[in-house]
Amino acid sequence: MELKKVWLKELKTMDKKEALKIVQESGSDLVSLSDKFKKDKDVVLEAIKQDAWSLLYADEKLKADKEVVLASVKQNGSNIQLAHDKLKADKEVVLAAVKQDGRAIDYANEKLKADKEVVLAAVKQDGQAIDYANEKLKADKEVVLAAVKQKGNVLEYADDNLKKDKEIVLIAVKSDGGTLEYADDSLKKDKEIVLAAIEQDSSALRYADEKFKADKKIVLEAVKKDASLDYADNNLKADKEVVLAAVKQSGFNLEYADKKLKADKEVVLEAIKNEAYAYKHADESLKKDKEIVLIAVKEQGRNLEYADDILKKDKDVVLLAVKTYGSALQYADEKLKADKEVVLAALKQEVSAHQYIDKKLKGDKDIVLAGKIDDDLLNDMAELLFKNFNSDDGLIIETDIDIIDGEPIKGTARIMILREGLPNDSEYTVTIERVVELEDADEDEENDYETIDSYSIALKNHEESIKEFEAAIKTYIEYGGSKSSIENLQKQ
Repeated sequence: MELKKVWLKELKTMDKKEALKIVQESGSDLVSLSDKFKKDKDVVLEAIKQDAWSLLYADEKLKADKEVVLASVKQNGSNIQLAHDKLKADKEVVLAAVKQDGRAIDYANEKLKADKEVVLAAVKQDGQAIDYANEKLKADKEVVLAAVKQKGNVLEYADDNLKKDKEIVLIAVKSDGGTLEYADDSLKKDKEIVLAAIEQDSSALRYADEKFKADKKIVLEAVKKDASLDYADNNLKADKEVVLAAVKQSGFNLEYADKKLKADKEVVLEAIKNEAYAYKHADESLKKDKEIVLIAVKEQGRNLEYADDILKKDKDVVLLAVKTYGSALQYADEKLKADKEVVLAALKQEVSAHQYIDKKLKGDKDIVLAGKIDDDLLNDMAELLFKNFNSDDGLIIETDIDIIDGEPIKGTARIMILREGLPNDSEYTVTIERVVELEDADEDEENDYETIDSYSIALKNHEESIKEFEAAIKTYIEYGGSKSSIENLQKQ
């Protein structure tokens, strides 16, 4: 019932029957009733029955009433925080609360945080509750076992002596392999424990004793499951079988391979096949190898950035790069930025590549036409933005940029289209912003925001809103935004 209507009824001296009807429909409306109803146990109980949090609005005396508080905490254990302190020390009330929400023990009286029955009930409901238990119970094996069975990573809160207990640690790592981090060093040397941890989470290898990081069989299994090669012993980073298995799982593992394997064609090709950007970690010798570079830029044109300068002058290489990523033109040799065929190929893939072309070509009729988005495509993109911005208040379209006002920049910058307003708003604003990450004198990163332009969107006027989106898209691209970043919305 609307607040205004409630007050009108109270002016007519609302009776208990009417108050009960109100809270039966919405328990939280207890907040709008007069104090006499907030003191009325029947009304408050009805409100809690509909919405347990209504205890918040009850009179302080009823927050000290055991029956009332029990009714609330049985629905939502954390509501014990609203109760009078004497009930936070009442075992029956606290037990009811922690059985519903183990972490409700955080609000219990300190004596009950040291009560084994209460703590056991709490950790069985939520292992994390052990964090709030008395220190003595963190050293109680039965309590800790119950906690790690519910949530393995709470081994972190156990007493150090129990972190040496193999039974407890084994149960914990089988639930969460990363829990090996909290085990005693003696158990990080235990093969059964380590294998169980890696089986559950391959990245647990990082916490294992060094001898296991040098065990080829164990490391092979771990990297096949997605563990980082970074955790392996240096000798195994030079083992081709291990490294091949690692880059097949994640190309980025090439970064951690021994130098000689970063120069191994087979290894590098496998890495690129899995993750195109892994090419940046290849040995310099392969950045001069045209065969490898062609494969790398075919997978991802941006890889032209990592190619040797000689190959940035190679038209075959650059053409292939800009056909997969138009803005790769920025990494090409200056002569190729003035090559009409290369520039047209770049603009065909991504119109925002226009910012990288040589000045001599900027007035060329074919280049000017290629650097424009045709009306049909522009309209399609505007409709796409209209649809997506109206359904997602968190949507941001962005592109990394390397040039601001014609000048190269240091660090990272982005050009963004973002919405200011919620999805159910009949009107909202779309802004184009530029964000540059800067470092201050203390070398801390901070963002500098610049609003380029803003556009008004009115849902009731679809035609005008589409025109506004079209203008926004033109501005976005003019300042370096990518066409593909908008078109990718269609794939989501």
